[in-house]
Amino acid sequence: MVGCIEHENLNPFVSAVGRTIEIHSLIAPGQRVLVALSGGADSVGLLAALVKLNQAGLGAKLIVAHLDHGLRPQSQSDCQFARELTQQFGLEFISRQVDVKALADAKGLGIEEAARGAGLRVLNLDVRETQEAAIKLYDSLDYRRWGMHPHYAWLDGRWVTGYFYHKDLTVNGSRQ
Repeated sequence: MVGCIEHENLNPFVSAVGRTIEIHSLIAPGQRVLVALSGGADSVGLLAALVKLNQAGLGAKLIVAHLDHGLRPQSQSDCQFARELTQQFGLEFISRQVDVKALADAKGLGIEEAARGAGLRVLNLDVRETQEAAIKLYDSLDYRRWGMHPHYAWLDGRWVTGYFYHKDLTVNGSRQ
């Protein structure tokens, strides 16, 4: 709803998110909004912005969701972080755990096929520019590079760029 957010005391990022919501009428007061929280900087930033916007008059009912796909060694700590952050904000938290690798191994499937079979529609991955083998692998498997962050990680005394990939696991918009 245009004009419901008080922008005066918001930082530029939060204000920009609020303006985008208002311009495109993305969220109405009282509307339930599911916020996907991986635990990474982007999703944490978006959640924090939505919480600030709620405090400034957005009026949405925020519900935080986390999927632990088990593909990264630290995936359980990512889930715990997401749960604790959600509690700090006083929001409802839901999570689901799917051990995609174990499912793939048990059924003799590839990771993507197992993820699709578990009901996942998209795989999102991120990688540092220094991880050349992973970049080649993602490119060869038709993952789409959708963005980059010039200060993704501090490594060996310098900033390194990070790349973000995604792969749609649906065929023509419907599950296989």
